[in-house]
Amino acid sequence: MADLQDLTPAERARQLGKPEGAVGLALAEWMNGYNRPYIAASYRALALAAGNRILEIGFGNGHDVPDLLGRAEAIEYELR
Repeated sequence: MADLQDLTPAERARQLGKPEGAVGLALAEWMNGYNRPYIAASYRALALAAGNRILEIGFGNGHDVPDLLGRAEAIEYELR
């Protein structure tokens, strides 16, 4: 796994904008872990019910989408 501590601010910004290679994968994994509690709180706040429609903009790598879709029956999901 790449060491994210070695990235310059410019390299980190570039990877956040267009992740590539081992560094991009490591950054995505770090972001998944860091953002997990905030994403879970957002999903709880939605109080989803069966048949709700969700439009998600800027979904990142989609790591938490299965959790979102598992919160109610027949959710319609679209991303942009």
